[in-house]
Amino acid sequence: MQLFVNGKKRDGLSPGQERDITLGRKQSEVQSFVLAGDVATATFFRILRIVYLSLGGFCIAAFVAVGVFALTDYQELWPVVPVAVVLAVAMPLFMRWMYRRQTRQWLSRLPERVAALPPSGTIVRLDVAGLTSGGRTLAWPDMTVSLLELIATQFENASSYYVDRMVIVAGRETIALDRRLMKNGQMIVDEAYRRLCRKQVAS
Repeated sequence: MQLFVNGKKRDGLSPGQERDITLGRKQSEVQSFVLAGDVATATFFRILRIVYLSLGGFCIAAFVAVGVFALTDYQELWPVVPVAVVLAVAMPLFMRWMYRRQTRQWLSRLPERVAALPPSGTIVRLDVAGLTSGGRTLAWPDMTVSLLELIATQFENASSYYVDRMVIVAGRETIALDRRLMKNGQMIVDEAYRRLCRKQVAS
């Protein structure tokens, strides 16, 4: 199985890293359908805008508050005021750069991700028996994962991993699951990972 974390190939995860993979609530059945590329793109870009605007606004407000606090209450802190001003000005530029970077990355991989999926509108269903996609049903014992892509985030000293995409093989059949390009995609990839990959990614 090929494993990628934030787009970089990895040989495997340690048991501790594997435990840090965040999965949603276990479900016996999940139904989804494949989204059109433009629909998924619009949704993803909207989420990015909300995240970066919220984070940028919070940081700017914090820098301004520090500057005002230093000017009004503690004159010995006045040297931090220019720093706070610079950071307040630089933050929107940094957030804009990050937003454009992620949108470029998304658009560069979109054709590959769309091509791996069935046509938009195809129903994908996961239950205790197996995985059904466009009328094809594969039993869990017959399936293996040939490709697993994870997204890693880090806050202070703690890391979290999220399942982003996987490619499943059963004989000559290949099915891709993509959390961004499927309705209820996160639930689909989480449950497929839980059933097929829980012990495979540990090195």
